[in-house]
Amino acid sequence: MIKPGPMGAHNWQPMSFNPHTGLVYFSVQDTEFGYAHDPNFRFRPNALNTGLDSVAASKLPRPNLVRPTGFLLAWDPVAQTERWRVRHPNVINSGTLSTAGQLVFQGTADGKLVAYHASTGVAMWEYRVQSPVLAPPITYQIDGVQRIAVMATAERPSLSTISDQQTPRGRLLVFALARNVTRLPE
Repeated sequence: MIKPGPMGAHNWQPMSFNPHTGLVYFSVQDTEFGYAHDPNFRFRPNALNTGLDSVAASKLPRPNLVRPTGFLLAWDPVAQTERWRVRHPNVINSGTLSTAGQLVFQGTADGKLVAYHASTGVAMWEYRVQSPVLAPPITYQIDGVQRIAVMATAERPSLSTISDQQTPRGRLLVFALARNVTRLPE
């Protein structure tokens, strides 16, 4: 088994950088995959030509098989070290948004939008969307009020832990940040 799996450790999800903390925040996919060479491989036009034998790969020993998961990572690009991480039950989660107010927003496939403290990773606020949040949050300002907007999907991704009792509803959610909140402590 090799990590990361074919989806990579990080994929399409947008990353964000906070110049105050000097950290980069991004979604990580923690998966593994058994790669087995297909001795009978022949190129097929317009097909997925990996050269892998999926049957043989499924029979490879899995001594430390760990359930695939995802996490939010705060990375120091200068020191080349991890500062903190928040583990999620799903492999695929949204990209990140970092604000000057020291918040990092990320949506999750299990239906939450969460604001974390940019320096510590402590969850400061959470909203249960009841639909997977795979699109990255954005921010904008109108009349001096900062807003955070995110799109929740109407689909239940195969790697989501949204329960079968919940019916995902696609919708745009917009939140206004309070004007009287001061900067978070470092």
